[in-house]
Amino acid sequence: MPSLVKNKKDILLLFILIFSSISFAQHSRAWYRVDSLTSFIANNSFKEENDLVKMDILWQKSLELNDHDNSEALFDLIFACIPYKNIHLRVPVTGGILTYNILSSNDSIFNLKNKNLPKYLFFDSERTDYGDKDKPAHFFGTAFLAYNENFFDLSNTFGYFVEAFEERFELQNKIDARDLRANFYGSLFGKALRTNKNAKPSTFFLLHTLSYIRITI
Repeated sequence: MPSLVKNKKDILLLFILIFSSISFAQHSRAWYRVDSLTSFIANNSFKEENDLVKMDILWQKSLELNDHDNSEALFDLIFACIPYKNIHLRVPVTGGILTYNILSSNDSIFNLKNKNLPKYLFFDSERTDYGDKDKPAHFFGTAFLAYNENFFDLSNTFGYFVEAFEERFELQNKIDARDLRANFYGSLFGKALRTNKNAKPSTFFLLHTLSYIRITI
């Protein structure tokens, strides 16, 4: 089940994913970049890297594929890093479940990609096979929204649409502290990219570790 936080930015991102899946299906060049990133993650050589280093490598690879366009690079990483193939929505009144399939690479590449996704991004990430594999999508998704904050102004028309959606649909979700954490530091990364082209994802995950050490000392 997807782990999505029920707030305006996450619901906005959900709609971006849905409508962009349709767009990707119609524009093979855009989908080629996402599929290339997915295959890159699935590669055995990527598997051996440290997880924080993986985040930086992914960021650089996406930049290269997008001619160093920050917005496009962030957006492609959302799709490449999503560890599930569908999103579940509860339909109002009837209570039925609507499943929306996200455009993704073929099953063999998708499964290998999921095995290699960064999963130990925080000092308290669960030491399981899954760990925090959903956090890269959270991180790059909120970075994308933060980087394009002026374009995705939630106070305008789309904001009202999101409010109406929140009232009529109930997202099935499970919130945990690391979801919120990945969103927070992803937002910081997106804002930093506006003025610092050399910003790296790993820096912002390390910020949390450093803040924890400072508090506990």
